[in-house]
Amino acid sequence: MLTFCTAHRDAVTKANVVHRDVSSGNILILPKVVHNKKTGRPCFAWKGLLADWELSKPIHEAEPLLRPRQPPRTGTWQFLSVGMLTQNPKTVEIPDELESYLHVLLYFSVRYLESNCKDPAAFIESYFDSY
Repeated sequence: MLTFCTAHRDAVTKANVVHRDVSSGNILILPKVVHNKKTGRPCFAWKGLLADWELSKPIHEAEPLLRPRQPPRTGTWQFLSVGMLTQNPKTVEIPDELESYLHVLLYFSVRYLESNCKDPAAFIESYFDSY
């Protein structure tokens, strides 16, 4: 998750854009073989890539007419922030995208990690698909 947040920070601070579609399908997790510093043995290090930037949009534009004409509410609705799911759509802001990362982290955790959740599929459906 750190690599996704770093990519997001760099996009905001260096390119002046927000992604607008943070979701489980737009985060790619890639293995990379590295060598353990203590033992010298090869092992996997997982890196993330934030993909699908076609819905991204500039932030803090002086001229609003220069912005692309896209609806304010875009993205995968299961991972949108509460603020984006309200009746009055608003411009995507950094806190909205950070909340989307939280939803993605929860989704990946429940789906792929061992836990005491008795029925992960039911939890995922209840949390992500019952809005």
